[in-house]
Amino acid sequence: MESASEFSCSLCCDLLLDPVLTPCSHTFCRACISRACSSGHKSCPLCRKKFHDFDPRTAPTSDMAAQIAAAVPQSVVAQRQSNAPCTFQLVVSNLHEEIPGPADRSNKWTLWVALHDVANEDVAAIIGKVVYELPHTCRQRHVTAYPPFFSMCRHGGTSFTVRCRVYWNSVLDMLPSEVDHPLVFENGGNRTLSSIDVDRVSMAALQLEKVQSVANKGGELQLSKRKTFRAVGLDERAFSALGLEPTKGANVGNSAVTLQTFLKPSNLRPEGDRSLLEVVVGNRTKGLVQKDAAVMYHQWVMYVNLPHFQMSQSMMIDHVVYTWHPTEGKDTGIGRFPNFEVPCLGWETCEVSCTIHWTPLLGLQPKTVVHEPVFNGLGGRTSATIKVNARRLQCFAQ
Repeated sequence: MESASEFSCSLCCDLLLDPVLTPCSHTFCRACISRACSSGHKSCPLCRKKFHDFDPRTAPTSDMAAQIAAAVPQSVVAQRQSNAPCTFQLVVSNLHEEIPGPADRSNKWTLWVALHDVANEDVAAIIGKVVYELPHTCRQRHVTAYPPFFSMCRHGGTSFTVRCRVYWNSVLDMLPSEVDHPLVFENGGNRTLSSIDVDRVSMAALQLEKVQSVANKGGELQLSKRKTFRAVGLDERAFSALGLEPTKGANVGNSAVTLQTFLKPSNLRPEGDRSLLEVVVGNRTKGLVQKDAAVMYHQWVMYVNLPHFQMSQSMMIDHVVYTWHPTEGKDTGIGRFPNFEVPCLGWETCEVSCTIHWTPLLGLQPKTVVHEPVFNGLGGRTSATIKVNARRLQCFAQ
């Protein structure tokens, strides 16, 4: 195995996660270099060379990702992914429109705050309010904006910089974030980006609070097709924030615990009538590849599908663990949001054990389904059914 330092990010000193290669040939975690650039640094943190036409948010993943996958144990990579914070791009934007009238009121501008690639209804759950701080020349210096768009509109003659103070949902236990946005009265307006890290434990608590509020009101859970929140574990902060209690004997110290095992929603009714939930584990064949002169290898992709809850399955499943015969040294893969898929490679047919870990609201233990891949046509499917509390399942009805 390669030395750990070879695959370390110079900014976070941890294993590279989604590595990005800069124009000066240095490699950083995408989130780390994005955070550095959004805070005003326009040069490489190592060699100080200026970045030109380089956007770490859209830059392709470095080839080092394949080297890490080959040299670092899957369990270490999975642990790194689970410990990494959620990173959001906070976007402050303004639109500009010229209107007839006095010179000091000839510019109409609208300012608002959003999270990149997050639906408005989800932004409203993450951000509590935004306070805009205007210059001394403005009659009202502090303007507070609320969900869903956190917007304000004003008239003025000259441009200036607005300080935006973002107050997060109290469940996230975060201090307000400040972003200085320069108003631009040309080309329609301007936007300012800032990378924000959110603790995964706190995001899990916020997700469950949202799910529970819908369940308690007896409504249907409407899911955004864009970024949604993955619950991977909760500690004592999350339990207290949600009004939940751990089951007897659960270890909820400083380390995160497994939701499916230890989460016990205190306001849900006892198990009652049950419904059957169909689970499909399948594979899509991708053909043959020749890795050496003597052996042809099969390529395929494992996946999980809930036929009657396709729009909701990303909120019903936390992650999926696939285990197969180690024909190429690797014998385990973890499928995560949004598709829960894992690519596989092997030279013979072998059974794949698929263990599905559910979101805690369903109150289910992990379910294991054994699937034998089919390497012709579109692939194969294995179906299974499990019993789920009908009331809990109703929260995810489409």
